[in-house]
Amino acid sequence: MGLRAAVAAAAAIGDTSAQVGLWKKRLTALSGAIDKLYDPAQKAYAEQAGATSALPVSFADGGWLLWPVQLHPYSDPRMEGEASAVWSSMLRSLAGASGGYEGKALLGVCAASGPLAPTERQSLESVLHYMATSLATPTGLFGEWWQRFGGTPRPMNDMPHVWEGALFYLSSMCIDGSHF
Repeated sequence: MGLRAAVAAAAAIGDTSAQVGLWKKRLTALSGAIDKLYDPAQKAYAEQAGATSALPVSFADGGWLLWPVQLHPYSDPRMEGEASAVWSSMLRSLAGASGGYEGKALLGVCAASGPLAPTERQSLESVLHYMATSLATPTGLFGEWWQRFGGTPRPMNDMPHVWEGALFYLSSMCIDGSHF
């Protein structure tokens, strides 16, 4: 994403220096390396295990490939498959014993969905409502992650976790149809 922005900025100001050529070459190499992670059988990109994460799923790869990176146009079958895989993974995580950063997944899936059909909007709103009523404190604060105790999810450390709140807010805006 950063390299794409740098190449576009260079084009906007007429910079044709050798450095811009190196950026383009690196962008091509990185895009190719990422595309090698695509598994056509799974219709998704392979997730890389988080070496330091205690969470079952962190959405560090799939969610970011959808938003803000948007690796390929959302109409690309690889991105459609990735959105479906991220959605399924998010739902499994929300049904699990602990989780976190589901907002990355929700925002990525919403962004990839484009104009929402009523059934899509309802599904996304349902997850957003669950997050607001089950994963936040009674005062509306999100923790960095959550864990179930006696079947009830409770937000855990780092409250308020600003990034979780921002992901929730951006997801709300996306589901509402607002530009963000």
